[in-house]
Amino acid sequence: MARTSTILMLAVMGCGQSGAGEELLSPSTSGDPSGSVATDGTDATGAPPTTNTSTPTSADDGVDTGASAGDSSGDESGGPPPAPGCGDEVCDVLETCSACPADCGPCPSDCGDPQVLCVDDGAGPSQEFADIQSAADAAVAGDTVLVQPGSYAGFQISRSGEPDARISYLAVGEVLIDQAITSGDAYDGCVDEPTGICIVGSDELEGVHDVAVEGFHIVDMARSCIASHSANPGIAGSSGPHQRIVVREILCERAGHEGLYLSEVGASLVEANEIIDAGADGQPRGHGIYMANAGCDDTVIRANAIHWDGQLGPSEGAGIHFNGDESVDGNGGGDGIITGLVVEGNVIRGADHNGLNMDGVRASSVVGNIVHGNSRNAMVVYAIDASAGAGDLRIVGNTFVVPEFASGAAIRLEQDDGGHVIFDNILINESGGPSISLGNAEFTSDYNAVIDAFAFDEGDMSLAQWQAQGRDTHSLVVASAEVFVDADDLHLRADAPAIDVGVASLAGVDAPSYDIDGDARPHGAAFDLGADERSR
Repeated sequence: MARTSTILMLAVMGCGQSGAGEELLSPSTSGDPSGSVATDGTDATGAPPTTNTSTPTSADDGVDTGASAGDSSGDESGGPPPAPGCGDEVCDVLETCSACPADCGPCPSDCGDPQVLCVDDGAGPSQEFADIQSAADAAVAGDTVLVQPGSYAGFQISRSGEPDARISYLAVGEVLIDQAITSGDAYDGCVDEPTGICIVGSDELEGVHDVAVEGFHIVDMARSCIASHSANPGIAGSSGPHQRIVVREILCERAGHEGLYLSEVGASLVEANEIIDAGADGQPRGHGIYMANAGCDDTVIRANAIHWDGQLGPSEGAGIHFNGDESVDGNGGGDGIITGLVVEGNVIRGADHNGLNMDGVRASSVVGNIVHGNSRNAMVVYAIDASAGAGDLRIVGNTFVVPEFASGAAIRLEQDDGGHVIFDNILINESGGPSISLGNAEFTSDYNAVIDAFAFDEGDMSLAQWQAQGRDTHSLVVASAEVFVDADDLHLRADAPAIDVGVASLAGVDAPSYDIDGDARPHGAAFDLGADERSR
């Protein structure tokens, strides 16, 4: 079930509150606490977070999937960027038949194929199994569990595939999971904390590997739509993270806590999912996606839409929360940080906390995202549970807008070890807080659209003071009204000062070759700033 059209619509929804080098994958006032969420609900200073009571982003925000009204030269949304590697005639370990049939071939559809296990909740030729759990218990490497339209109970995945023969769980049409896992053999955590799809490793904390889950619609789970358990970030003995897991095109609505709780999921792909109104149980915490623990290295989180409609989300709920957590050791231990992430082309709106909330994320890429209409920082990196804070980040081609009612920065980097490259972004802070706030002088930043406010080591600075230190010498001060089509459409205006003023690379890091709509970059004489490349 395709979710990409909804994701692309969200990419153009406005703030509501406010009027050649290393190639990246294609697509508050200073001194205030970061608002970073620890597991005990405190922020980076140990103070409890503040619930915002301002009018939330409306569910009725305008949508423009093609040319803007009254503007025949507007962008055409051609779909998300092509997956890296798609089209090379090799079906890579994270490619699937639905995402890249050119490489992987058509998706299986023949229930007579011995490697296709068909599930149907109604009697007929496609009913080899009446429930998904029975098929999951029978599946072996190379099998596809093909689920026909209908309503089903959740299921647990404990069997692994192989890199060249994954086990795939593929929904055909509208497949609704509206009952949590109830199997007597299921992992206690999947039953005690009701979940739609549960990925469970061994008693020795050896994770599941080479599994794809695609196209399911999961609603009203008391805990999470999808959760993973029983794995470990280390490599000693038989323990290890879940690896080469694909979670794709899941529609998750009203999960009680996290929409997707992905613990120790490394070298994996989380793509084109839509998470709506996570944290529906009324508790303070409720992240859209939670990438938990240090075993999440080298995962791609791409083209997901996370939003809260009609009101802001839970007071401690981030759009995407990452937690390196050095306390998790198990059999193999972990280093307490998450590295090698690609966070690309996601749209996050309506969190009553940080958009991207990164505890212990280092040596990773944040590229081409739209984060807007949230109550705190658009992006914050820090160390609370993790062993270290921000370091060696590549932050390129994003549109980060902090609305007037919020507090925080467009980019805030704490416990900062430097080494960052920041360029071609739109970093607007309508609350008057900084565009960029960090604490280590070893970084490169330029060619950004900003406001006239920065912070270094918790000291406020103007753009002129910032530039006097050799930072952002080609960056420009902008306001939302002169950059975006309107408050409900974050595509660039025809006369936006952000057009044709970006660069193809900076400090050995390349700009993304596609924008959030899947349009190739650049279109004109140079790259545009932000997540959108305006069609000419």
